[in-house]
Amino acid sequence: MEDENLLTRAPLRTCGNYEILKGIATGGMGRVFLARPVGQNRLVAIKTIRSASEEKNLLRFKREYRVLSQLDHPNIIRVYDFFSEENYLYIVMEYLNGTNLDEKVFADNRQRDPSNLDPPALQSILRYAMPIGQALSYIHSHRIVHRDMKPSNIMVTEQGRVVLLDFGLGKELDMSVGH
Repeated sequence: MEDENLLTRAPLRTCGNYEILKGIATGGMGRVFLARPVGQNRLVAIKTIRSASEEKNLLRFKREYRVLSQLDHPNIIRVYDFFSEENYLYIVMEYLNGTNLDEKVFADNRQRDPSNLDPPALQSILRYAMPIGQALSYIHSHRIVHRDMKPSNIMVTEQGRVVLLDFGLGKELDMSVGH
């Protein structure tokens, strides 16, 4: 298994209390690295942004950590740490080995019939609807709105766990303000 090989891999560098093993994604605001806590035998993902980035991106990055640190639900990405080092900000979160919902649903469709390039079957989509709904219900009960719901922000792990990601646009609702 690739994860077991990564646990013994020599790190590219150390960042905070984490050994960076490899880059796993690049986005508009920053990068995500696969890492392992120093002295531990587990993997984490570290999302990073340059602290010299535009102010709105820094606020979004900090808001993502603040929002996620309030949540504890099996269908929402877990965060473990937030720190800054050498002009970068870092969010440490659980590492999920899987694929985004968009890719997963189309893969399910092709698995049944490899020549099938049609849109996914309703049955395939509905399999993932319940855990997504439970995650949304949970965050709404905590007065948080995701504001960036799309299949690429939902991960399906190799074990079938459905996880809501990317809370950078998430908003905490202030219920003290009148409507």
